[in-house]
Amino acid sequence: MECRRCQGLMVQDWVSDLLDEAPVFRCVNCGAIVFLTLARSQHLTAPERLPACSSPQA
Repeated sequence: MECRRCQGLMVQDWVSDLLDEAPVFRCVNCGAIVFLTLARSQHLTAPERLPACSSPQA
């Protein structure tokens, strides 16, 4: 899986709070964290690659 923020490598990891643990994908380059359930729903509904945002020239 590729990071949507920096196109780096995503690895599966776990995060925990006081009551539960949840599977996540974590980017080894930028540290972005995506919950597995969100990644699945985004993969089904989002386009393959989003265009880069460009700031307007003033």
